[in-house]
Amino acid sequence: METMTSIDRLMAAIRGEPVDRVPNMPLPKQFCTRQLGWDYADYNRDYRVLVEAQLRIYERWPIDCLNVIGFAYREASDCGLPLLWLEDTVPVPQGVLVEQRSDIHRITWPDPWEGPLMSDRLRAIQSFKERLPQVGVLGWVEGCFAQALTFRGMQQAMMDLITAPDLLQELMDFILPNEIAFAQAQVDAGADFVGVGESAASLIRPEHFIELVLPRERELIAAIRDMGVPAKLHICGDITQLLEALSSVDVEMIDIDWQVDLREARRILGPNVCLCGNFDPVAILLRSTPEKVREECRRSIREAGTPFILAPGCEVPPDTPAENYAAFCEPYEPYSPPAQ
Repeated sequence: METMTSIDRLMAAIRGEPVDRVPNMPLPKQFCTRQLGWDYADYNRDYRVLVEAQLRIYERWPIDCLNVIGFAYREASDCGLPLLWLEDTVPVPQGVLVEQRSDIHRITWPDPWEGPLMSDRLRAIQSFKERLPQVGVLGWVEGCFAQALTFRGMQQAMMDLITAPDLLQELMDFILPNEIAFAQAQVDAGADFVGVGESAASLIRPEHFIELVLPRERELIAAIRDMGVPAKLHICGDITQLLEALSSVDVEMIDIDWQVDLREARRILGPNVCLCGNFDPVAILLRSTPEKVREECRRSIREAGTPFILAPGCEVPPDTPAENYAAFCEPYEPYSPPAQ
């Protein structure tokens, strides 16, 4: 097979079509700035730093997809949430936006091009596509529940699941159309895929997920797909108890973290969804050896079957040894079913 471009390789893999090698889609964020000796705070608030950092790392170890992910408070900050910026780390929120129900209706969500941090993400996408058009670019929005945690505060939002689910629903219903608009702006800027981050959804009971989170997840993902790009769902941690519910979401890609058995995920999610994952980023990438990284990459490919995109279970740890990351970035043969 002839060598494919990164974007063609990813699209073919998502459709379950033959590829020249297994595509990879890691999330190298602070790993990039650690390798370069740069400040991660600058990476998160200045698209020029984010783009240049990823492109310099790409020159050393090419991958199939670049990303514009950094921290969870981008949209919330543009809606008025104060952030404390510290050196070489993510910003820290100062308070919350929604202390009581009436606060929801006082929030002004700006047009994505008018919000300082949302527009910064849009410029990053544009810059990536101008400089490396053959490489995929992953846009990103917070899922409605994840965003409710930033607006309300995690502890209070978790309590709302029990004591005030109607308030939480009202907040998520406010968030939904605005995240759809942010996703559309990213697609217009050139994003090839849009990820939806629901990082804490694995921490809640399945019945709460099904009743409150899942309907809005379906709507957000359906809106992204209607924009003409594949959607990618990311939930951190062990989502085994959510797999049955997720099988009802019409989404092209689902991230599978290392705590989840890939074979079980494939069995429940079915043969059409593209799994992304799933070895342990800390135990393997950070603390292991290049040979162990290669072994885990091959295991993930074998156990996931197809469609599949190779990635660590979550983001690349900042202090990952360069030789381990290089081993991950090597070309790997696609899964080949055993002869009958």
